Amino acid sequence: MKTAPGYRSLRVIARELGVRERQLAADATRFADHVPAMIVEGRRRYGPRAGAALRLITRLRSAGRGDDSIAEELARGPVALVPPSAPIRVTAAELATALNRRRERRNRLLALMRDALQGLHEAAERHRSRVSELRTAVELHGADLSSLRYYDNLMARFRAELRSAERMMAEVYRSAADRTAGGGIG
Repeated sequence: MKTAPGYRSLRVIARELGVRERQLAADATRFADHVPAMIVEGRRRYGPRAGAALRLITRLRSAGRGDDSIAEELARGPVALVPPSAPIRVTAAELATALNRRRERRNRLLALMRDALQGLHEAAERHRSRVSELRTAVELHGADLSSLRYYDNLMARFRAELRSAERMMAEVYRSAADRTAGGGIG
């Protein structure tokens, strides 16, 4: 009696997967290029690679995928045949630690953004005061400032963008505070 370790019949594979043997046989025939069989004592037996391919076909069929889509997945090669891994078990303490780290990281980033916006605001105010000093000096000498109107408009747009960024940051702080205070995911 010739033995082939690791090679099984379609009936055994069908029981493992919980599908009808006829459906599995039809799929094995339909996708024969990707489901290699071996003849042992006059009977077809399927190895680990074929079992993985049949498992993938069954999973894709249950997800409602058609033959073309299944053939594309099988054509991807061995990567597609790797079964999904079991979910990772996480304790409540580990989950709480991860949430606290995430909250701390978010708070650090928000503080950095607040400092950056504050620095930007201070720089804009310094520039605005220098522009007004320059305007005063030029007007003392009776010169025309109409050519500087473009820069004035540019600064007005810059201040509007700065106010918009400050409003956005206030909204981010408000939502972060609501989530933290509400006990939600942070």
